[in-house]
Amino acid sequence: MDLHSQLIEKYRALNKIHSLMIEVTHRCPCSCVHCFQVRNNENELTLAEFSDIFGQLRDEGAINIGITGGEPFARGDLAAVIESARKHGFFLSILTTGLMIGRAEADMLEKLRVYSAEISLLGATPETHDTLMNVPGAFDRMTRAVSLLRERRINVALKTTVMRQNYRELQDMKALCARLGATFQANLTVSPRLDGERTPQDFLLTGEEIAAIDPELINGGLIPGEDMKGGAVLSCNAGKNSAAISPQGDVYPCILMRKKVGSLRERSLRDIWHDSPAPFLEELRTLKPEDVADCSKCGMRAYCRRCPGVTYIETGSLTAKSPTACHCAAGIAAGIRGRSGQGD
Repeated sequence: MDLHSQLIEKYRALNKIHSLMIEVTHRCPCSCVHCFQVRNNENELTLAEFSDIFGQLRDEGAINIGITGGEPFARGDLAAVIESARKHGFFLSILTTGLMIGRAEADMLEKLRVYSAEISLLGATPETHDTLMNVPGAFDRMTRAVSLLRERRINVALKTTVMRQNYRELQDMKALCARLGATFQANLTVSPRLDGERTPQDFLLTGEEIAAIDPELINGGLIPGEDMKGGAVLSCNAGKNSAAISPQGDVYPCILMRKKVGSLRERSLRDIWHDSPAPFLEELRTLKPEDVADCSKCGMRAYCRRCPGVTYIETGSLTAKSPTACHCAAGIAAGIRGRSGQGD
C-alpha cells in the first residue's frame, strides 16, 4: 500500500474528513436533461461563513476540496471564496459546465493555483452537447474553456454521463479529449433526481445498447478515489472520510446521499462529525460490505458500478440492490462475454 493509500485508510479509520464537495450555489445557466439536482437558490452561505467553514475544515485536517454547484461561476464572489480556501492550503478542484469561463476566469484559477477542473461533456458534436444541456452554443464555450485552462496547465477531466442520445459518440468524445489535452471519463449511471423523481432515468441505455459499447469507453464511476478493481463498492467513504456541504451550510455524507446530518449555521463541524454524530452517520460508519448481502454474493459484482448514494435515492436503503446498477452490470457483462466469444 502506497503512502497516499495509507493516509486515506488512516482518515477513514478515524472518521476524519479527507475530501469533500462544497456546493457554493445551485444557480446554473443550464437545464441539463439528466440533472439530478433539486435547486435551492435561497439564503446561500456568505463569504464570511465560507471563511469560517474553511477554518473548521483546516482544523479537521481536510486535504481535498471540490468546489461545485450548480455552476460555481454563477457566484459573483467565487474568486474570493477560492482565495479563502487556498489560504488554508487545500488542494482544490472545480466542477463546472465551462460555460462561464473566459480568459479572466482562467487567469483567476491559475493565479489561485486551482489544481484541476472537471467539466461536463455530453456529446462530440455541438448539436448533441447543446441539446442535452439545453443551451445553444454550450459546446463551443466549453471547448474554449478547456483550451484556456490547458494553456495555463490546469488539469482538466471531461466527464460524460452516457445516455441514449450520446452513446454512439463515445469514441469521438474520447478522441476530442485527447485533442484538447483532457482526461476522458464516462459512466453509465443516470441518477434519479435528489427528490427521487425518476425522469432523468428515461435516458438510461437499454441492456442491448450497453452491451454494444466497448467496455474501455465506460471507465468512470460516481465515487471519486474508490478502487473499483474488486467490483461494486458496497460500503464507500461517504460519512467516514468524505462529506458534502450545501449552499445553505447543510452537511451530508456525500453529494448524492442527501440525508442531512447537521447544519454549519447551527453547530460546529466537529460537533456534527465527531462529538454528536447523527444516527445515519453512525449507521454508515458501522456498515460492512457483507451487510449488503444480496450484492456481496452477486455473480455480477465484478461488472457492477453500484453507487451507494444512487442506491439510497432509488431505494431509501443503504443495503439494498440498486436497480440501475443491476441493469448496467448485466449489460456490461453481456458485452464482455460477447466480445470474448462466450455468448450468454
